[in-house]
Amino acid sequence: EAVAALRAMKQRHYQAWIDAPLPVLDGRTPREASRTAAGRRELAVLLRDIENLEARSPEAQRFDASGLWHE
Repeated sequence: EAVAALRAMKQRHYQAWIDAPLPVLDGRTPREASRTAAGRRELAVLLRDIENLEARSPEAQRFDASGLWHE
């Protein structure tokens, strides 16, 4: 149950994250940053960081970030 709750929490977090202003993106949301070439490069770094973090988590707890790339 705890693992399922953690995965659900991560899903909610990243669904909100895509539309949250981020200081690392100069206050733009990831969705806004994706509209320019420079923003896409910055966003790609963030998404790779998320993937690397998740890859180090136990398999049952991992969040699949591939949907974030699509969004």
